[in-house]
Amino acid sequence: MHNEDFLRSCAQRKDGIRLVEPSDNLCSSYIKMARESLESMNANISAGVRRWALVASYYARYNALYAVFMKIGLKCEIHDCTLNAAKVLLGIKPGLVREIEKSKEHRINMQYYADRTVSDKDYAENIESAPAFVIAMEKVALDITTDDISRIRRKFEDMMS
Repeated sequence: MHNEDFLRSCAQRKDGIRLVEPSDNLCSSYIKMARESLESMNANISAGVRRWALVASYYARYNALYAVFMKIGLKCEIHDCTLNAAKVLLGIKPGLVREIEKSKEHRINMQYYADRTVSDKDYAENIESAPAFVIAMEKVALDITTDDISRIRRKFEDMMS
């Protein structure tokens, strides 16, 4: 399914993507959650708990991305839809989108399947890149203008009509 078609299907789903009021307060709250997830990731690394370090690294990324969504006024409770919207609406760099998608895959494998593992290489890459991803999303949230927000919201509305 094409990215825009997928996004339209997301808008039709319960808890799918929709416009809400933009909120600097919620943006800040999600940035705080992202930073707390990085702290949790580091605590789990220190404790030798790779599984939950990977889970926390994904949520650090996801919450940082979702902070941008709150700044724009986009709400979505379906992770795949949020990641698709990051591509289609926000124009997040493809490398960052691939990074969070791979992190999500690792999170699912580690959180829901006792018999799955992640290679040492993938683990190290995931952990090492999480802080930079959070910083990149914080920068997007800081740099986005009211004109950018209006343009993104209009693009979403146009796609849905």
